[in-house]
Amino acid sequence: MTSFLLKVITIPLILILSDGFSGRIEFAGVGQAITFGIILAAIGTLMEYFLLRDGTLWLSVMMDFVVSAIVLYYVVNMLEGAAITLGAAVIVSLILGVIEFFVHLGLLRSGKIQEAA
Repeated sequence: MTSFLLKVITIPLILILSDGFSGRIEFAGVGQAITFGIILAAIGTLMEYFLLRDGTLWLSVMMDFVVSAIVLYYVVNMLEGAAITLGAAVIVSLILGVIEFFVHLGLLRSGKIQEAA
């Protein structure tokens, strides 16, 4: 649960900041970015449940990056009033991946892997 709450805060924040600082990502409003961020947080938490174990840190982070980039690019471009370039989706996913690395590392070190799921 700790991991999900952290993601619910950080992912929408990163999306809102990306929208504000880059012309390559655009949401119709803050609510759209928050909603999409919560969806990404839920997907990421489910992936942690299935993938994150001792010895799978890098696999889990890599899969988070790939899934985030794909979901960002395709789903955001389907939303009315929203747009993102492939490059922006990759850059935002890299930022999310760095955050996920530290979240996953913390979960593994604290032994809260099952609690995260």
